Amino acid sequence: MGENASEDVYCRYLMAVRRDPVSKSVLIIYFDDTYGDDRYEEGFIDYKNNGWQLKATYKVALINPDGTIGYVHDTGVNVLAGWGLRPVSMYLESPTSLRIYSWANSHRYTYFEGRLNLTTGEYRSIKDFDISEYH
Repeated sequence: MGENASEDVYCRYLMAVRRDPVSKSVLIIYFDDTYGDDRYEEGFIDYKNNGWQLKATYKVALINPDGTIGYVHDTGVNVLAGWGLRPVSMYLESPTSLRIYSWANSHRYTYFEGRLNLTTGEYRSIKDFDISEYH
């Protein structure tokens, strides 16, 4: 979503988008890179032993039809970046419940999966990412 998103953010990455056909609002999943190219390795939880997880976490934001931000919820789930950024998908289970998951190999593998309550912002894990599965 562009460089220099704010003073503390080097880049903001848009990972998934969902537009509501009725309300015309937009849900996005994104994360902020606060380390940038000069400090790339510092952006990982443990670059030498776990080159998969960034310190950054996925956030979900609602953009209202008029372009204002309705809310931002931080999932607390670390961004997956093994061999590049891992894809993230989402779908509404109900008007207040958003399912979020990361996958590979045409959805054959699921890295993590969880449910975000869009009213409270509470994220509940269904499947946590386990680095030992990918070593």
